[in-house]
Formats: sequence, structure tokens, C-alpha cells
Amino acid sequence: MKRDPKVLLLGVVFALGVAAGALGIRLYERASAGSAERGWGRFDRAQYGSRLTRDLELTADQQQALNRILDDTRTEFVELRKTIAPQVTEIKERARGRIRTMLTPDQQPRFEAFLKAWDAEREHRGQR
Repeated sequence: MKRDPKVLLLGVVFALGVAAGALGIRLYERASAGSAERGWGRFDRAQYGSRLTRDLELTADQQQALNRILDDTRTEFVELRKTIAPQVTEIKERARGRIRTMLTPDQQPRFEAFLKAWDAEREHRGQR
């Protein structure tokens, strides 16, 4: 049985397109993982401080002041997150409820197992 080279070429091009798309998605997810902390921007304090110190040539006194400012700001963000946590939980649970309604009876226990594993993984990484 002889194969048409055009069909083979089309198959190769399709496979390369799928591979390129998958690679692009993976790279995007990796790049955005550093900037998205499960719905919040992930802040790399050490990098921020060292870049400011280097780029602005901060003095030792300025570095100490910067650390105090960053400490205060972190405290403010922690308090803010506490105040909105119930709303975030409510939205998340509402979405999960909507997902449950579209699932078949066979899929529902698998969804609950998925959620249990998902939540455990997020809790392990310190994400809520």
C-alpha cells in the first residue's frame, strides 16, 4: 500500500503544529506562574529589593527604610486578604456547584476526588 506524500506531509505539519501549541502553552504557564499567585500577584521581595538597591544605588539607610515599608505593606495585604477571603471562598464554591450540575453521576465522585487532591496540593503550596 503506497502512501500519498501530501497526506504524510500534512500529518507531519499537523503534528508539528500541535507540538508547537503545547510548547507555547507550557511556556506561557511557566511565565505566568511567577506572576500569578493563585489569583494574587506573586511578589518576590528578595528580587525586588536587590533590583531596587542595584538600579537606584540605595544606601544602607534606604535599604532599611525599604524593608520597613515592605514589612508594613505585607501586613496590609495579609489583612486585606483576610477580609475578602469569605467572598473568594463563596465564589469558588458557587463555581464548583455549577460544575457539579453539569456532571454525570459517574463523573461527580471523580470530581470530588479531583477537588480533594487539588485543594490538598494548593494547601501544601500555601495557596488557598
